[in-house]
Amino acid sequence: MLPAGQAGGRGGGERNRRIMPAPRFVNELQEHALWLSLSSLWAIGGTVAWLFSLGGSTGWNGSGSELTMLAIFAAATTLALRLPILTSPPSTSLRNDHIVWLLTSFAAINWLGFFVLQTHSWSDAIPVVLLFGLAETWFHTQVGRCAALPWLRESCEILFRSLGALGREPTVERRFEMADTDPHGSVERTTVQGLDEQGRRYLSGTIRASLAAEQSTRTLSIAFSPPFAGEPDVDFEFEGPECEESGDDVSVYLIHTTPAGMRLGLRRTLSTEAVDFPLQWYAVEVELGEVPSPFAAGALP
Repeated sequence: MLPAGQAGGRGGGERNRRIMPAPRFVNELQEHALWLSLSSLWAIGGTVAWLFSLGGSTGWNGSGSELTMLAIFAAATTLALRLPILTSPPSTSLRNDHIVWLLTSFAAINWLGFFVLQTHSWSDAIPVVLLFGLAETWFHTQVGRCAALPWLRESCEILFRSLGALGREPTVERRFEMADTDPHGSVERTTVQGLDEQGRRYLSGTIRASLAAEQSTRTLSIAFSPPFAGEPDVDFEFEGPECEESGDDVSVYLIHTTPAGMRLGLRRTLSTEAVDFPLQWYAVEVELGEVPSPFAAGALP
């Protein structure tokens, strides 16, 4: 039997364990709540300022230089709220990035309207417009360099391609052929680019692949030019009577794929004779919300 002092200490420890708070789970939205809240307040402030300028205000009472300084502060605040989007590696989620971009874009438009309506002449309005225009140009240039906001960039590319395809049938837009030579022999490539029935951009082509005698493995690189906005959905198929005659069991498998291209691997069990066979491949852009389908490597019959 334990002494009274020890028993009391043990009971106190059990009581302390019972009153410990439960673990708190924080999701991405809660983790970046401050960032989203500041962006929301900035958007609301721009809306209120724009509405105030429409309510019969007499205009800015100060000088044009003071108004320009306030415009610089507004543009700098908008950029400061957007800077986490450009971090590399990314420190925020894609959803939060796009929400903040929408809020700050709405705020920038309203603040620009407020400052323009407060000016008394075009000479005072031009610096303000140029200031906001340069800030937006710099930010969206950095977005392209950092590959940020992929949903926005992909939506813009789809819109531009849809506008360019008006009045034209969704058939092949461009066709080109190229051939190169490597230490293992020649590989002839034929690539076709176009739009499918859903208006999605695709690339397809045929590769004349070869394996030299005593060569059991090989890697083929296929470039997507121009690159896709995101990782495309890819597929391939192949057959070759040359391989069947040699008796080799040749297989082709996908190593990895990126928006700029994919890498295929060739492997066979026998390597006594040289083999040559065509390989057809296909890559199509993935729309927003879609996930590339699982890929299963094929083999020659």
